[in-house]
Amino acid sequence: MSLTPRPFTLLFFGLLAGGLFCGQLAAESRMWTSTEGKNIQAELVDVLNGEAVLKVAGQTNTVRVPFARLSTGDQEYIKAWKKPGAPVPGKQDKPGKADPKKPADPKKPGTPESDDEDADGEGKDTDAEDKDAEEETNDATGFPIGVNSVVKRDENGWPEVVALKEKPAFTVVKEDKTEDSFIYRSDHFEFASSQRLSGEIVREFSRLFETSFEAVVCLPLRLNPKPPAGFFKVKLFATSEAYYTAGGIPGSAGMYTGRTKEIMVPLPFLGVKQIGQRWVLDDRDGNHTLVHEVVHQVMHDWLIYLPTWVTEGIAEYITAGRYANGRLTLRGHGKNMEDYKDSGGRETKMVALDKLMSMDDETWARALTTGGASANYRTSMLLFYFFCHEDGDKTGKAMIDYFKARRKKYGDDKEERESILVRGRDGAALLKDFKKGLASVGIRLS
Repeated sequence: MSLTPRPFTLLFFGLLAGGLFCGQLAAESRMWTSTEGKNIQAELVDVLNGEAVLKVAGQTNTVRVPFARLSTGDQEYIKAWKKPGAPVPGKQDKPGKADPKKPADPKKPGTPESDDEDADGEGKDTDAEDKDAEEETNDATGFPIGVNSVVKRDENGWPEVVALKEKPAFTVVKEDKTEDSFIYRSDHFEFASSQRLSGEIVREFSRLFETSFEAVVCLPLRLNPKPPAGFFKVKLFATSEAYYTAGGIPGSAGMYTGRTKEIMVPLPFLGVKQIGQRWVLDDRDGNHTLVHEVVHQVMHDWLIYLPTWVTEGIAEYITAGRYANGRLTLRGHGKNMEDYKDSGGRETKMVALDKLMSMDDETWARALTTGGASANYRTSMLLFYFFCHEDGDKTGKAMIDYFKARRKKYGDDKEERESILVRGRDGAALLKDFKKGLASVGIRLS
């Protein structure tokens, strides 16, 4: 790896001028090296949520690279870097003193882009919508894409295939047998386990989580997910019993807890088993039904701004894809949807669409214990698919516009739902279009 010209001179003046020179140094382009040995010449323009935001000369969009994928030297550079315009030590304004030249920045409480407190009262490092759009990395077609994926899209920009470019890099953060504490990190996830795991195992189940993350990123809905404190957290348990004791739902293969923003999952459900004192791979694709929980975790910042049928529908939409070996196939999604619908048996019922779209969280949760949950999930999945692919001009523009509207507005979604998705149709008319649209791809509802 080589720095820009005059590395010794830059270092000398950096030491001499201290923090005052950091802003000038930060504006320099430099060579960055990934853990795989790949290089990119770019300027560091920001550091957000455990990722370096890089600007390549001549390109409009920035590139976001997780710290874990950068060389040790690059990570040390980031630690010493100061963002241009940041206060110089000893030169800050006194507390409470406002800059008279800078207009007040009114916050939009509760929006995914606001740096106000989120639903849990925790501060967020996100800014306004226009800044999020600027930070988003787009592919050659202008749609969002992650840093480690190859995406094949249909003519309207919806992903047909999402595949990892390479197996996720991972880092061993901690392995302490005396505390039964073992922590591993992939690009966007941190796995805390009570058992020591081999590199092969960590890499194999990391790719399930990373593929799911990439699938959410590349949707034309522009969800722009950001890991809290740098990484999405996952707790791994040696047995189902330990998982249940920690609060796991009996009979479940894993769950996402919005309160702690963590996924909990027993190791046996990640495609591994214990033989003596060793854990070995038993199923290289693990349990792909966990994709549903990963989608919820990745979309955490959105969960309180969307109705339940949308959040569950999008999670099921991605889960209905065919996952194998770090590759999620959504092509022929109509067939995927039909297979998923039929997985509940011939007696699977659909929920009235107007009832589903106005269903509150309490009613949805009650169905989990009183029956009717499977109908809620399946109808939500099919309805989300319908609005994305089969309604109106079949481009999914209405759903994209709906998400754009929800991104800007906090509170009841009825106004956007009626004006953007329903568009004046009563329950009977919407149901007729729903059935007709699904029938065109071979999904027939009674």
